[in-house]
Amino acid sequence: MRWDLQGIGLTPYRIALAGILGLAISVSAVNAAPPHAATATPKAISTTGWTTYHHDNTRNGYDANAPAFNGGPFSNWNKAVDQSVYAEPLAYNGFVYVATMGDSVYAFNAVDGTQVWARTGATALGTPSTSTFCSFGPGHIGIMGTPVIDPTTGILYAVGLVTSPTLEYRMFALNINTGTDVTGFPVDLSISPQYQNERAALALGNSHVYVAFGGWLGDCGTYHPYIVSVPTTGVAQDHQFQPQTGCMNGAGMWGPSGIAIDGSGNLYAATGNSTDGGSCMGATSYPCTNTSWDKGNGIYKLSSTLAVLASWAPDNSSQSWCALNVSDTDIGSIGPALLPNGEIFQTGKSGYGWLLSQTFTSGFDTQQAQGQIGTCSPDAVFGGLAYYNGRLYVPCDGVGLVAFSVNTTTHTFNTTPDWVQPVNPGPPIAAMGLIWTRDQGGTTLYGFDPATGTQRVATALGGGSNHFGSLAEDNGWIFVPHGANIRAFNFNAPPCSSTSSPNWFAGCSYAQYRLTGSNGTTWNTIDAAKLAVTFTPGANSLAVISGNADLFTNASGYNQDLGLALSGGAYPTTAGQPEAWKESGGGSTFSPNAAFVQAVIPVAAATAYTATLQWKANKSDPASIYAGAGPVAAGFSPTRITVQLFPVSAATVFSASSTTQYRLTGSDGSTWQDMDPANLQFGFKAPTGNWLAFVTANADLWTSTNGFNQDLAITISGNNYDGGYLATWKESGGHGGTFAPNAAFVQAALPVTGGSTYGVRLQWKTNVPDPGTIWAGAGPVSGRFSPTSLSVVLIPSPAGATVKSSTQQYNLAGSNGSTWQKMDATNLQFTLSPSAATNYLLAVNADLFTNTAGYNQDIAIVISGGTFGSGTVITWKESGGIAGAYSPNAAYAHGDVALAGGTTYTVWVAWKTNRAAAGVTIYAGAGPSVAAFSPTWLTATVLN
Repeated sequence: MRWDLQGIGLTPYRIALAGILGLAISVSAVNAAPPHAATATPKAISTTGWTTYHHDNTRNGYDANAPAFNGGPFSNWNKAVDQSVYAEPLAYNGFVYVATMGDSVYAFNAVDGTQVWARTGATALGTPSTSTFCSFGPGHIGIMGTPVIDPTTGILYAVGLVTSPTLEYRMFALNINTGTDVTGFPVDLSISPQYQNERAALALGNSHVYVAFGGWLGDCGTYHPYIVSVPTTGVAQDHQFQPQTGCMNGAGMWGPSGIAIDGSGNLYAATGNSTDGGSCMGATSYPCTNTSWDKGNGIYKLSSTLAVLASWAPDNSSQSWCALNVSDTDIGSIGPALLPNGEIFQTGKSGYGWLLSQTFTSGFDTQQAQGQIGTCSPDAVFGGLAYYNGRLYVPCDGVGLVAFSVNTTTHTFNTTPDWVQPVNPGPPIAAMGLIWTRDQGGTTLYGFDPATGTQRVATALGGGSNHFGSLAEDNGWIFVPHGANIRAFNFNAPPCSSTSSPNWFAGCSYAQYRLTGSNGTTWNTIDAAKLAVTFTPGANSLAVISGNADLFTNASGYNQDLGLALSGGAYPTTAGQPEAWKESGGGSTFSPNAAFVQAVIPVAAATAYTATLQWKANKSDPASIYAGAGPVAAGFSPTRITVQLFPVSAATVFSASSTTQYRLTGSDGSTWQDMDPANLQFGFKAPTGNWLAFVTANADLWTSTNGFNQDLAITISGNNYDGGYLATWKESGGHGGTFAPNAAFVQAALPVTGGSTYGVRLQWKTNVPDPGTIWAGAGPVSGRFSPTSLSVVLIPSPAGATVKSSTQQYNLAGSNGSTWQKMDATNLQFTLSPSAATNYLLAVNADLFTNTAGYNQDIAIVISGGTFGSGTVITWKESGGIAGAYSPNAAYAHGDVALAGGTTYTVWVAWKTNRAAAGVTIYAGAGPSVAAFSPTWLTATVLN
């Protein structure tokens, strides 16, 4: 999808870099922007790319540049193409390229699947054949072999079978940025397609593109092993290799992985079975003699000009080249794979393996090691294999994905597998520390631990893959050819936290978490790797610790508890009740609560602490609760834990908290009442200087009578606030059901003067006259209710913070569910222009609701400028509207950014619905109360 925000291209989490690749031209324009709208295309971070079959010319399927696996998929997309996809997708510089049997090539944005250009329909590379060749067809037969990209020139080379002006193979060269033809191409290839099939992947090396040919399915007719080469500058084919003479035929080079090329530019190609078993050379029965070798079931080593440097074939009893001919269990079902230390591994249909040196000389049985690969049965191994960290991973039909160790120093491999996963796999690849494959039926994408075979990923595909269809990967995205579709899965969420500060610590994840079967008592760590932070204060400090998550349930009636646990120093390391927690209502399913929990905790200097985000259900729950809504583009709504340290000596943090449960009965809907004058009210004196007082309150609010909302407010008095001033307030929805708490957070930033004394207190009421009761504090857990807290943090003014707020009510009608739109370009937008590198915490706080039950409301902070391009979503939250109409959620979202000095950035609030909502309106700002709606805040505070 294209992320357009009021005419400004918006790239969630990533940098919008349209124009770097010259994206102005589209051969077949799709998804065009409306008139006068500037667009920007989301891009993945550039890596070395996946520019040829199985990543590089070794054909071993390993991407050493892939990021580490960290869960997921965080997002995915699926795009239809014109015909079936037999070729492996290619990926480079944030785009994925797909060739089809319709003689078409597509370029998609790798992040969101937006079609960038396409050579299809009237602009297709040619008209594919619909004839039946042997037993292949009928159907479109266009580009079957995997193309190749030259990243140095930005050219994609592909070979298609075309019917006009005659039936022939033709090599095309396309500009990867625009899809337009490159000068010197297309080039007609001198290969007859009647019996020759181009199934093997193209290979790029020595300033040439090499193309291998074999026979069609069924081994019919007179076909031969062929390789032809075309200079990368085109014009004409220049070299050809075809070793058979006389009556010999067969021995096609048809394995989908194609030709491997070593660092010296030497080519390695495997041949398949001959159709005569050597009989035309005088061999009438098994065993055939070496002198009668008909070039089948062997490996050729060729020079850059396709001259023969060496050849090898097995001649060991049942696995001889001749026996493999007779049984049609040929080597050529897979190409050679180059391993470290100058080794070659070759296998084939028989499930037998051979290890050779790349310096082999011509002969028979000159391999270094050989053996049956576990129980791989005949007619088993097809397509391509993977190598990673001393193991080979081979797809064995009828057995599974087989992993076995290989030692390229001692030139040996284990014939007993290290592990087998019985998934009927397609060709595997190695990336992100996992081994990836999809089952031949195309129903599931798998990721396995390379050492143990433990399943780490099983993502549904829906069925429909083509034979030998192979995955590709780039920058943590897995691309799956899937019938006449290309599917993409993101396993690389960008970092949530980008700052580094001695007093700021953040853990963040774009993953979606699921907790099934919580007993309602035991607190569980959500993610020990990403949602726990360790810190050591440099001075005695007050730690402001917070957790922020979209929480929801798939079974109505089960609430979700979110807790902050602290260990170290005076705090116990054993699991127990967290220091602070909140309960999020589960009165309805799939209706997220942008839950926020905060605590102010004293910590000692030179002492190590760990803060961890935990969760559970509020009672024994056989179903599941979730954290993380969406997904949107690169991931689910972020879950965060943060710690900010304020030295005690600075006297800039003040707080109060209570674990009492409060009730308010018979509120008249207009009169604010103190919640607890003794425990939730305090005074503070600002140190010398000018300050912004960030006053906040955090409470679990709920009702025992459906239809009555709960309003929470902070009042400040003192100095120019004499008489009391309603600083801020939020409305928590009670239309979502009874006993369904909202972890409400309310915030304001108010100017205060050094040396003056102020008082703050927490107040509440209902939104309309209510003869019943509203409540604050959920639970209890271990005899304590969820804490209600009130705090003040002083930030130097004006240098320490930038603030915008509005007491307007906003509405957004007919959101399409994907396009982020600005909420208020005047009152909820500001610029930041740091003179030096500066870290900021950005935050938004708003009452969100809908007029139509069933539509949730998404709110985001967007920043543009510098590396953030024309718009990058920093953080977002989803507020549940499935629970009911006019039932506000006091949503809060925050995220930290590192900004460069000397650059101007623009920050704004954006919003949308969670899905297309024609005829539906969502709102921000509840009330009104005292002639104003509940305020929406956008803030930026300096973290240095």
